[in-house]
Amino acid sequence: MKKNNIYGDVQPSFGWMDKKKAKTRATIQREALRLFTKQGYNDTTIEQVAEASEISRITFFRYFATKAEVVLCDLDFMDNTVIETTLSEPAKMSVIQALRTALSQLYLKSPDESLKMLEERVILLRTVPELRVATMNYFPGKTRIISEMIAKRTGRKSDDFEVCNFAGVIGGIWSAAWLSTEKDVAEGCIGRFYKLLDAGLKHLEDGLPL
Repeated sequence: MKKNNIYGDVQPSFGWMDKKKAKTRATIQREALRLFTKQGYNDTTIEQVAEASEISRITFFRYFATKAEVVLCDLDFMDNTVIETTLSEPAKMSVIQALRTALSQLYLKSPDESLKMLEERVILLRTVPELRVATMNYFPGKTRIISEMIAKRTGRKSDDFEVCNFAGVIGGIWSAAWLSTEKDVAEGCIGRFYKLLDAGLKHLEDGLPL
């Protein structure tokens, strides 16, 4: 059985093996995050994560190239979730309105357990030097992701200058919200980051008045 993905292409639906791989991947992430939080990122080994996940070290590397990737890969998941929701919003909505709606669903309407795990990831990304550097290197690529999303929603090309320019502004807002809260590692930090991000998008929607 096949279904359309968020880009309109026909893709095969998940089979039993795909679901098993997704479950294993989620288990590795969950156990890794638990160990990172309990005993520290630097003091946790890949062998310990593999053991807690009831897999071999070799199997770990089938899913993640490095220990850091276990934490960083959730950024891709967030992007995909936001893109899918943004593209599914009614056409009468502006790009910004659709994006703000998608972000509110991610940050305000996700299950408490999911938000707690997301916050734990954010704290790791902000407190572990290796992850902080990797996170900042990730942001430039976000503009390209946003450009592709805007192009798909508006029916324009992703290399259209206006599309790229608009995406660059949104990417800048994302970075500004992150940098403004990068020292915030207290409980509720993910909510405070979202509020700044949403405020920045509303400021853009209002024409960026000073």
